[in-house]
Amino acid sequence: MATRRHAIESDAEAIGRLITEHEKLFDEEAGITSTEMAGQLIRGLIDPTESFVWVRDDGTLTAFVGMNPDSIKKTLYTDVYSTGEVLDEAVDYAVEVLNRDFADWKALPGVNTKDTNLSAAWARPGFTPVRTYGQMRAPLANRPFPAVPEGYRLTTIDVNSESELRRWHALHLDAFSEHFGFVPRPFDSWKKLVIDIVGLDLAGNFLLFDENENAVGYVECSDELVEDNYGFVNHLGVAKSHRGRGLGEFLLRHACAYSATKGYELLELSVDTGNETGALALYEKVGFVAGSSWQQVGRDGATS
Repeated sequence: MATRRHAIESDAEAIGRLITEHEKLFDEEAGITSTEMAGQLIRGLIDPTESFVWVRDDGTLTAFVGMNPDSIKKTLYTDVYSTGEVLDEAVDYAVEVLNRDFADWKALPGVNTKDTNLSAAWARPGFTPVRTYGQMRAPLANRPFPAVPEGYRLTTIDVNSESELRRWHALHLDAFSEHFGFVPRPFDSWKKLVIDIVGLDLAGNFLLFDENENAVGYVECSDELVEDNYGFVNHLGVAKSHRGRGLGEFLLRHACAYSATKGYELLELSVDTGNETGALALYEKVGFVAGSSWQQVGRDGATS
């Protein structure tokens, strides 16, 4: 017997264990969900939110539903995890919340592609795959820093400098403008996501300038996966005007070398498998290999 209640901050450690156990049931390559990350899921990754847990009579958690609204996209990203008997009940309750509180929003739950039980639970109310994403990892042994391309300079971004953040923001908008589901995020909203992100590495964000001092590329490294002894790349972007010059490869190799100096075994990143910019080929060239993958599922032909 399990009862539902709102998740609270003190649940974070138990939720992290629950998510990790859920994923490891069918995917040995799934990573560890830290207490920090679980806490952010409780609060909402983008906008403040409510989340829910199911608790057995003995006090153990058997399910978690994270509701992650993005008011700019009017999209709700939903995560359901359960190691017990209430998986269908948790999905049904998530759908109830979607219909009640987000009726005019898109809903895009996330599901590990190996999780057949959760996929079936979402299929019952009509959710079908929309987009597939993958995790890729590269070993970090023997990763020297690459030479900065001639005519460019690389700097560490000062996240306390608004002028640097604004240049970074403008570059981000340009680099990702053609990506699937992209919606421009105003500076203040974008800044909050950058500063508040789990695993923020103050020394791990790099901005590339050309000879005219235009910001033309960036890469964000984080400590999000420190429990696995992995580095993580949050984003890598190159200005549309400077693509095809090897700058993305340089930035990714720099991220590998930087992460290696921190003692990490592997570097991980996520890739949209439908990305048409050639990102997948770039990652493979630098030594990244596909691991786990997940899908966004939606109703009524929804896209992000």
